[in-house]
Amino acid sequence: MTVLNRKPFWIYILLLAVSLACATNTPVAQRATVRPTRTPLPTFTITPLPPTATPVPTETPIPLVTDTPTEPPTAIPT
Repeated sequence: MTVLNRKPFWIYILLLAVSLACATNTPVAQRATVRPTRTPLPTFTITPLPPTATPVPTETPIPLVTDTPTEPPTAIPT
């Protein structure tokens, strides 16, 4: 009895096709698309900040709690 006379002959054909596709590393269902080349990012140089004048502290009066005006409480309408 030969292989061709057996009933599940399609299994051998499928096995042959899969082994050929894997052995030759041929893409069967997908093709790679061409991607554009990325450009390198620009390089930046660190620019030092110019020196600034030292701030001179000024004497500012701190307001007291009694100095802030407050409105008298109003009655809640019922």
